Order: sequence, then structure tokens, then C-alpha cells
Amino acid sequence: MSKYYTLGGLQDILTGEGSFIINTIKYKSTTIGYTAKLIYQISVHPSDEAILHALKAFFKGAGHIIYTEHYVAYRVEKLSDILQFIIPRFSHHAIFFF
Repeated sequence: MSKYYTLGGLQDILTGEGSFIINTIKYKSTTIGYTAKLIYQISVHPSDEAILHALKAFFKGAGHIIYTEHYVAYRVEKLSDILQFIIPRFSHHAIFFF
């Protein structure tokens, strides 16, 4: 069984493999012509795809899994899901940097 299936392993993959992305999109109805979208994404080698399915289940089905030629990613794009599931995980489990 992979270490990522434990709660400690979950935090490892969230912080080690995950990243927050701010995507800017052309949007004519805004004053400046752009809008920003917050995305949380975890990318792994295709052989570790099962980890992403476990994460999606852990976060109650929030987000989706995308496939590319070189990696598989779990991506959460809906702001309400990021605020409800992702951010609290970091708030309750502090991350320390040295």
C-alpha cells in the first residue's frame, strides 16, 4: 500500500506535488478585459494515478482528473471547492519550511 493512503502521506502529496495556479483569462465584460481563476493541481506520473482517485474521493468528489502524455493531474478549479476542501486542509495541518 502506498504511503499516500495515510493522512500523513496525504499531507506529503498535497504539499510536495501540489500547487496553486492563478490563471488569467480574457474576459470582455470586466473593466480591464481579464479575469483571474484560482486552480489547485496535483500532478503525478501515470503509474501513480490511483493516488489521485483516492484524493478525489477524500475531497468528496470535488475536482476532476486530467490525463496528458507525460503526467496525470487532479485539478480543483471551482472556487467554492477550493475554499471548502483544499484550504481547510492546509489550515488544520500546518506546513513548515526550513
